[in-house]
Amino acid sequence: MKTRMMIPAATLLLVAGLPAQKRDEHVWDNLRELKAGQKIEIVQMNLKSESGAFQQYTEEGITLRNAKGEVAIAKCDVFRVSSLAKSHRLRNTLIGAAIGAGAGIAVGALIDSSGSESGEYLFTSLGLLFGGGGGAAAGAGMAGHPTVYRAAKRTDVRK
Repeated sequence: MKTRMMIPAATLLLVAGLPAQKRDEHVWDNLRELKAGQKIEIVQMNLKSESGAFQQYTEEGITLRNAKGEVAIAKCDVFRVSSLAKSHRLRNTLIGAAIGAGAGIAVGALIDSSGSESGEYLFTSLGLLFGGGGGAAAGAGMAGHPTVYRAAKRTDVRK
């Protein structure tokens, strides 16, 4: 009977630990996802950042428009490009909390129903608490402003 309870719990933990499918951020051609006028932030290799409206990109560099006018940055000087679209951190936190709480309640109820006869819902309550908290943390941990491009680590730099 205890083995029957452990299988759903182990499956839930395994699935929750699987990494999400993610694109390779080190590909310059990811910039094709950006639309002209979209708000972006470019962090340069010297860690100076520029924000503004995306204009275009080529194999040589990227151009944006901000209060200074049109700013062109060479590809070799670009450390990271992020989209400044509206952040969905709160939404992701709430969705994560709901999914985690639901999963925690389901596993806790399964354990409670096959355990004691006293009618206490200890594991259901713990599942709600820890599942909801863990899900909220996972949702909040999702990127606020997605990185579209990140330069690969340079191997030609001396230490």
